[in-house]
Amino acid sequence: MRLATYNFQLGGRRDGARHWQRLEAELEPDIIFAQEANRPPGHSPRARGGRTVWRRISERAWGSAIVVRGRVIEELTFEAHSGWLAGCVAELEDGFVVSAVSLHAPMVQGQNYAALLSGVVGQISRLQLDAPLVLGGDFNVKSAGPRAVTEEITPNVADQAIMARVSAELGLVSCWEAAHPGVDLPQTLRWSRSPEVPYHSDAIFVDARWKVRSCEVVRDGHWPAMSDHFPVVADVQPPVEKRAPARASRARS
Repeated sequence: MRLATYNFQLGGRRDGARHWQRLEAELEPDIIFAQEANRPPGHSPRARGGRTVWRRISERAWGSAIVVRGRVIEELTFEAHSGWLAGCVAELEDGFVVSAVSLHAPMVQGQNYAALLSGVVGQISRLQLDAPLVLGGDFNVKSAGPRAVTEEITPNVADQAIMARVSAELGLVSCWEAAHPGVDLPQTLRWSRSPEVPYHSDAIFVDARWKVRSCEVVRDGHWPAMSDHFPVVADVQPPVEKRAPARASRARS
């Protein structure tokens, strides 16, 4: 199973609809987790059995999306922050069923980002999921994973606490960490105020029992000109090849 997460930056204004085309044609993922994304090609909110989920952030032309190579069984709903979150239960082409969530950590004026992101993790943890969870997105943190004390960016206590919750409460592991244990976190975000600093904001998380074959940040070719984020791509193998179709989960009361 090949997974890719990517922040288009303000709806992909640098490259228009070609973001979607290049993601699918060049990276060939089974699941795309997109943030600040324009509407996926062929998306219809009323269509059944399609392969896309897209939720626009209120008062903005862009939002978060899931695109699968297969079909969406049912869309997941969240208590708050629609558009910052999008998700579904999907059946992939090989018959494997997953719960997929695209996360863009909310940025709300006057509210602490760590508290907002912690609340989002809590929302996901309250979903009753029959199919295993895969999570990809832009966490809006400096370090979506552990850092060595020798790295340029000092480990942030709030960032690390949130990543620990993702592991403990959701039972997930970072694909980068699993594929590259002990290796410095690569840059996924080139922040305009400090474009050389290796902010690692984008990540993919999968069930800790899965095998992570590889995880890479795609930084060559035309990607640097398309967004201030780089795509993150992971190849993973679940322990069970196929699973019977499952219904979407519902929030616990």
